[in-house]
Amino acid sequence: LPVIREHFPNPTETERKILWARANPWFGQRMSLMNQSAGGWLPYSQRTDAMFEKIDAWGWLPGRLGATEKERTAGMKSVGDYYLPLFARYEVSPVADAALRAAVADCRAAGVPVALVYLPESAAFRAFMPPAAQKLADDYLAKIRTELDVPLIDGRGWVSDDYLPDGFHLTQDGAAEFTKKLQPAIAATFPTLGGTP
Repeated sequence: LPVIREHFPNPTETERKILWARANPWFGQRMSLMNQSAGGWLPYSQRTDAMFEKIDAWGWLPGRLGATEKERTAGMKSVGDYYLPLFARYEVSPVADAALRAAVADCRAAGVPVALVYLPESAAFRAFMPPAAQKLADDYLAKIRTELDVPLIDGRGWVSDDYLPDGFHLTQDGAAEFTKKLQPAIAATFPTLGGTP
């Protein structure tokens, strides 16, 4: 509850929803239950079973093997429909800013080194963000890095766009390529951890 009260934009409403879901779990968890037991009964837009249908008994989700040009085009259109309106009214929320600062402070209090990481994005996905929104994001990132003294690992352009079927989710080959580049970047960022670049 303290985390909700400190970091949620409307903590009273969030607490009310949590209490309602706990008092009536069959209703509160109905979408999860439906997805896991009878996903085919739901409209496609409400289905999440595709996210866990390939998970093995150990909890491993292998990820996407690849995508055709047609699938990449459809993926980018779907992502654009969702993100373009969000980027058009992009802002840095004071609540999110406070949460980020608290997370960094908690990590440091526990002795955990902290860095910020930009994950891979395709050129088309990066182009969704208008210049004004990109400037706002860049200025905020520079401010946070300076004020919190955190390094940045920028992996946005580390893999081919072919490995990003929807602009930001990696295929299996893309994930392997990204991981090969991330390990030495972490070792270089935190040389005292004993990693070998």
